[in-house]
Amino acid sequence: MDPNQIINRFEQLNRTRIERLSKRVSLQQQNFFKLLPFLLHTNVPDLPGYGRKETPVGIIGYQANEQTINEVQNSALVSNTNVRAYAITV
Repeated sequence: MDPNQIINRFEQLNRTRIERLSKRVSLQQQNFFKLLPFLLHTNVPDLPGYGRKETPVGIIGYQANEQTINEVQNSALVSNTNVRAYAITV
C-alpha cells in the first residue's frame, strides 16, 4: 500500500474517532479535549503540570490558534498567562 494512502486512512480514522468522541461527551469535556494539545505543548507556571524552566516542552509542528489562546486565557486554568510559542528542535 502507498504511504500516502496509509496516512490518509489514518487521518480519516482519527477524524472519525474525534467525531464519535464529541458526540458522546459533555460540552465541558469537548472543550478540554480541544485544549489538550495546548496543555501538552506548553510549560507555563500558571498551568497544571508545570516543570522547571529547563524542562523540554512542546509538540513538534504544533501552533496554537488564536481561538485556543483566547479560550485558555479566559478559562479558569490561568490567571493572566502570556502564551508564547516554543521553538522545538529535533
